[in-house]
Amino acid sequence: MSLDFSLLAGAMADALRDAEAVLRDEQAPLGLDALDETALHPILARGLEQAGWGVHREALYPSDHESADSARDRCDLVLTDDPDAVLLDPVHADRRVRAGEGTLFADLATQMESAASAGAANPADAAWVEVKAVAQHAYRDGVPGPNRAYATEMVNGPAADVCKLVGDARIERAAACLVLFTEDESVARHDIQRVAHRLLDDGLPIGIPEIASVPIADRAGNARVTVAVFPIRGLGLFQEADDAADATGDDPAS
Repeated sequence: MSLDFSLLAGAMADALRDAEAVLRDEQAPLGLDALDETALHPILARGLEQAGWGVHREALYPSDHESADSARDRCDLVLTDDPDAVLLDPVHADRRVRAGEGTLFADLATQMESAASAGAANPADAAWVEVKAVAQHAYRDGVPGPNRAYATEMVNGPAADVCKLVGDARIERAAACLVLFTEDESVARHDIQRVAHRLLDDGLPIGIPEIASVPIADRAGNARVTVAVFPIRGLGLFQEADDAADATGDDPAS
């Protein structure tokens, strides 16, 4: 699939703006920054759907053959070009074919699996997006206050997501998304750049983050929500750029 990461960031920011408008109209005492991270996922998914993508939530990672489905990692949001496409799970497909091996139905099982997979979206053609939400001022036991773990959470969450995405051989397009609640936009942009430099210093293959920011009502000390999308290099979209950089000695992320 073709993917513009700036459009992805903008679509998610638009969805957060719309959700904030609803809270304002309702005069809600709590804002988006009071939501659990997983409660933000359907909001972000709606924005991506409105932008024209197919969105699959909590999709199983496509290369973990050893674990039962209950133990397999799941990705927060997986995007496909076709909004109506079913996302192919290669693990299930491989298991069904292997189940028929050595039997009279081996060829039939393979043919049936090929037919079923023909209309599905291949994981390599989808975009896999992990999301982390961090607030400068966070709620603890229902009470807002400065988040003492803010700096650590900003780095460790995206770092873990990048490692998960890079570790799956069937994923060719991916990004780590950071939803950041801060006092203002300048804090968010400064801190996102700090995160990017830290991830690069740790050797993680990220590209330049795409950023979109919208205001929110200050209910807990945060007056801005900013979406930062860190594309992951070395996968499908970035392979040609990485190959060119190797040839010239340039860094496409710089």
